[in-house]
Amino acid sequence: MDFQTAQQRAQQLREQIEYYSKLYYEQDAPAISDYDFDKLMHELIDIEEAYPELLTPDSPTHRVGGKASNSFAPVEHVVQMGSLQDVFSGEEVEDFDRRVRERIYLRENRTFAKTLMTYEGTYHKYIRTNRRSSH
Repeated sequence: MDFQTAQQRAQQLREQIEYYSKLYYEQDAPAISDYDFDKLMHELIDIEEAYPELLTPDSPTHRVGGKASNSFAPVEHVVQMGSLQDVFSGEEVEDFDRRVRERIYLRENRTFAKTLMTYEGTYHKYIRTNRRSSH
């Protein structure tokens, strides 16, 4: 992709991401799946990495989410919330599982998680259960 095409596409992506973020965060009315949103975000990240001069201070790649809804009461979490961080495959879920296990030192014979993940725009239930091995 040449510079001019990248510049135009980056602007389009910023506008789309801003639009979908407002719908999701401020109006609680998502118009696209998390998977499709993440694809837009990753495309913009790729363009900004290829053309750093296109990175703008207000780029959605450098902020988290949008304005939070005021309809929810603040909550303090006793344990830090984890994130799948844009997981798109079973292998990436396994990698997330490994990182969390290393961090919180769970024993191998315990169930780790029942996680809903977005994969190709459809929710799949992924259940990871470790069983005692006989070896």
